[in-house]
Amino acid sequence: MRKIINHEVTKFLAWYQSLEVKPIISKLRHHAEEIREQELQRALNRFAPGLSEHDAQIVQDLTRRIINKMLHQPIVCLKEEAVEGNGHVYTAAIRHLFGLDGQPHP
Repeated sequence: MRKIINHEVTKFLAWYQSLEVKPIISKLRHHAEEIREQELQRALNRFAPGLSEHDAQIVQDLTRRIINKMLHQPIVCLKEEAVEGNGHVYTAAIRHLFGLDGQPHP
């Protein structure tokens, strides 16, 4: 019984510590999606009117998959570090590296 309780407490603490990084993950995904959408629209406008709806959807899906693949590993790492108690360090780094702290970078 004690083993089960310890296991569940460990799982709960890991989950609780992972909450620390959820806001930055959302901001990072939102930031990437904004860039993706801007660049996609720019590219699609260059094709107009020669690109079919089907082809435009293929390009849109492609850009979405690229963003998801690029963000996957950093997000997994961020979650793992949060469980280890280092979430605040990695959150600060991501805020700085991606300019998510609201201040423009040179």
